[in-house]
Amino acid sequence: MSNKRPTDQLAFYVSPEEKQQIQAWAEAEDRSVSYLLRSIVLKALKERQEK
Repeated sequence: MSNKRPTDQLAFYVSPEEKQQIQAWAEAEDRSVSYLLRSIVLKALKERQEK
């Protein structure tokens, strides 16, 4: 049996320029785009819950 938590996939649209900026940011952090965006969203959710 797997120890992984169940996850759902989420998709959204960005401009080509935004995509390029996100990819460069992820590369600079030595992370995948998916990991970077997940981290950003989780941080925003935590900050929102603390209000």
